[in-house]
Amino acid sequence: MKPPKINEATPQDFFIPGIDQGLALVRSENLDPVQVPQVLVDGLALASDVEQRLRLVREMADIEERRVWSCGISFPTVLAIAEDVCFQNRHLSVAGKYILSSAGGTRLRNRYAKLGPEIDGMAPDTALVEHMGTQSFNNRRGIPVATDIPRDLPFVIDARNYFNFYHFTKETLPLLTLVDEYELTGPILIVTGSSAKPVGFVSSYVETWFPHLVERVQFLHAPQTMERAFIALDTRHVYYQCRENVMQSIEGVSAEPVGRRATFDNMSIAACNSFEAPVADLRRHVLARIDGSPARRRIYVRRRSTRERHVVGEDLLEGRLQRLGFQTIFFEDLSLKAQATTVSESECIVSLHGAGLANMLFAPAGCHVVELSNLQTLLKRFGDFNPLALAAGVHYLHIYLDHDFEDRKALPSIAADGHRGVSIGGFEVDVIGAKLASLLDPEAQMRATEICRSLNDERRHDGLKQALDAHSDLLFHVPDWHVWQANVAADRGDRPAVLAHLHHAMILAPLRLPLLKRIMGVAQELGNQDVFLEATACFMQHSPQKADKFLRQNNWTM
Repeated sequence: MKPPKINEATPQDFFIPGIDQGLALVRSENLDPVQVPQVLVDGLALASDVEQRLRLVREMADIEERRVWSCGISFPTVLAIAEDVCFQNRHLSVAGKYILSSAGGTRLRNRYAKLGPEIDGMAPDTALVEHMGTQSFNNRRGIPVATDIPRDLPFVIDARNYFNFYHFTKETLPLLTLVDEYELTGPILIVTGSSAKPVGFVSSYVETWFPHLVERVQFLHAPQTMERAFIALDTRHVYYQCRENVMQSIEGVSAEPVGRRATFDNMSIAACNSFEAPVADLRRHVLARIDGSPARRRIYVRRRSTRERHVVGEDLLEGRLQRLGFQTIFFEDLSLKAQATTVSESECIVSLHGAGLANMLFAPAGCHVVELSNLQTLLKRFGDFNPLALAAGVHYLHIYLDHDFEDRKALPSIAADGHRGVSIGGFEVDVIGAKLASLLDPEAQMRATEICRSLNDERRHDGLKQALDAHSDLLFHVPDWHVWQANVAADRGDRPAVLAHLHHAMILAPLRLPLLKRIMGVAQELGNQDVFLEATACFMQHSPQKADKFLRQNNWTM
């Protein structure tokens, strides 16, 4: 039986495991979320346009304050036997109802929120959240466990499409680890609602990492129906459809309680701080099958395709990275096994935002994974790779740059302008190079910082200048390095150089109040209205009242 079309469906047309009939677990299992160590996910805003840079700072602060938990979460994914399984129009249903599971369930929610009908004066998703909340209080007995388990039933896996490396790596391939875990012997049906044919890496992925399953895997297109089949049930969605005696609440990971209402905000925050257990299982499965060397490689990943997401200034960046021992690679030139092996041997990976970053799943714990992106990516794609970073235990650093439009003040739309690349100039390259050098040798950075700070405090400006220049490759990303350069320039009476160095410091620390006040004074002195207005905009974001008071005290107008 098929569920109604999305635009006609009501909340009652969504399957609630444990309440609705037609789904049972293969075995009795603990469904509780498991806390795992949180990883460091941070960012650096280098956009040249002050408004975009300040927005980047605001968004990053909001993410850190509201959306990052002290611990990560691994959600179990369990195997279930489902009756009357249907894959129609990109969505999976059981017993005539849509089922929310894994990333396909999230896409279903998004589509229903957009296309579903209004219910009793409520928006479709609001009505669905209310329905699941009510049902959750009745869902206390747990999901039933099957007694009749024929292992040769088909195992149905939902795939977004057969051409996106990221989605296949994160969402589809991990579920193949369940085949051996549950000793399944039947056909494995990977089904998509997309009409596109599988590209080469799809079958190669299975052949490379699951060669013993190749003969059983079928790549199918919707519609598909089965009277009975195995499906993977992602408990990340179940969490919002039951109570504590079925799945324990997530506690002690944030200042605010982790809500169990299935709102988009609750679920998006959870998604940024969690991964599905098969993702970590795939990581272990792959790493056990490659012979990697110790993590010493440093790689910069370029893209063969020039259709979109350019890196303007890429040659300049590559030259700087080569000085740090980086090797440029193209994932397109490597087999899947060679990609995983290369990443597993790396202590630092730099790449433009893109599907190839999914390979970070195979990086060694503690590896520095540096993603080059822009404000557009932060607003529309942040969190895509967080589950992989969490499962791998890597340090995930976002460096937000200008987009590749000529008009730096514009904010491109993904729908209208596509997912944009980045533009890098000399200042940004120097910042990135120093940031990477400090990550790769933090003790050297600490020593260099202490030397320069001591010379600055003692006002030994000649020695300070020599030390600053000697350690620029380690400290150029540090705001104080530029402030100290400004102090040297001030001692020599070079006011334009003072302002230039302070301006660089402000880019790196746009909300540092004493710095902003100093810049505004020097900019007024030199009649540089552009820098004055930029510093004032930063001050206004820091504290509008304090900024207004400071302007009035000095009789300055904007």
